[in-house]
Amino acid sequence: MLESLNQLDHHVFSAINGVAGEFRGLDRVIVFIRDSYIAKGIPVMMIWWGLWFDQRPGARQTREGLLAALAVSIVAIFVGRLLALTLPFRDRPIHDAAMEVIVPVGARAETLMGWSSFPSDHAVLFFSLATGIFLVNRIMGGILLFHAVTIISLPRIYSGLHFPGDILFGALIGVVVTLLAFSFFKTLAYRLNALSIAERHAHIFYPVLFFITFQTASMFDSSRDLVNFLYAAARALGT
Repeated sequence: MLESLNQLDHHVFSAINGVAGEFRGLDRVIVFIRDSYIAKGIPVMMIWWGLWFDQRPGARQTREGLLAALAVSIVAIFVGRLLALTLPFRDRPIHDAAMEVIVPVGARAETLMGWSSFPSDHAVLFFSLATGIFLVNRIMGGILLFHAVTIISLPRIYSGLHFPGDILFGALIGVVVTLLAFSFFKTLAYRLNALSIAERHAHIFYPVLFFITFQTASMFDSSRDLVNFLYAAARALGT
């Protein structure tokens, strides 16, 4: 059974990646989308902030839901990272010697060397956010689910960074964690009276919220860079 699923995974990957290299312009567009936060995280956070400042009836519940969606997405990415570190390592297609991968024009084969392909962090995070926002606003959530499939997922398969199974499992983690934990975090935001805190301490609340949404939009890249720097510095001081 597992062998059949693995063969199907490879077959679907080859069908998508097989288009790479045929049209240089298409390759460059897809690689740009794959790597650009303007295409990936920023539109998601623009929708998040747009819903936050929506003043129509039910705004309070909407804001509590948005806080829950943001919180649960961070939990989901933590779960995804934990699984990536504990499950057997899986080479990315682009690094798998057994795979004949076409590297699109403008992409580098060394991308994410040493990072396990399974599951996809991008799929975990963006399907979690899309699901959380769907529970707040179905129209915007539906748009973001479509965005998660077309803008987040397909370019990563096309360019050889993930097998379809990596994306599918990552999406499943994001959706399931969100469905399980969303109500808890929304209730927590209500019981902590988070919106009253936001009103009383807006000068602290909104800068912190901006930092969190910026980090989320950029896949926590600068935070990870800081952690790596501090770790390297601590090791250097310890020697």
